[in-house]
Amino acid sequence: LLIGTLLILLGQVRYVRTAMTPLILTRSAFDALSSGCYVAALIHMRLAEVASVVMIAPLILTALSVIVYSESVGWRRWCAVFVGFIGVLFVMKPTPSAFNAWALVALVGTTLGASREILTRRIDTSMPTLVITFVSVVMLTGVGCAIGATEQWRPVGWQEVTYLSVAACFFSLATYLTVLAFRDVI
Repeated sequence: LLIGTLLILLGQVRYVRTAMTPLILTRSAFDALSSGCYVAALIHMRLAEVASVVMIAPLILTALSVIVYSESVGWRRWCAVFVGFIGVLFVMKPTPSAFNAWALVALVGTTLGASREILTRRIDTSMPTLVITFVSVVMLTGVGCAIGATEQWRPVGWQEVTYLSVAACFFSLATYLTVLAFRDVI
């Protein structure tokens, strides 16, 4: 609702129909599935363990940039990425028993997230960032509703609604800033 309202207020709602391209829809699906994997792993693993798996994202993103964009990544950058990952492992101190099927779900989510960023960079710069964000959050909402349909529900109070509303605002802002960061628009 927040992003949709901003689209209307900024006069960008007219771009939504043209945003229904395979590239943007695939990017949005990767975003939604990545978030779903992350939440699923988070339910079954400790936060520190999920975070350590997610910290592999720079490695995956760097590798994908070499494969997809033929970017040259020197040994110094590879070393920096690996050293950063090792540093994260020292801080998080994940246990070997934490790497189970749910760790693989987190790894799939991380890979989907890195792939999402690779796709984001391919989107035509004439497409407004807010429109890409809108398509992404709509897709995420759809996946969330599908997952929610399989859950047993209990009454939700105003405190939970407030938490969810604040989380939705932050997630929407994070999605917008991530799309903006990975585009060549700036």
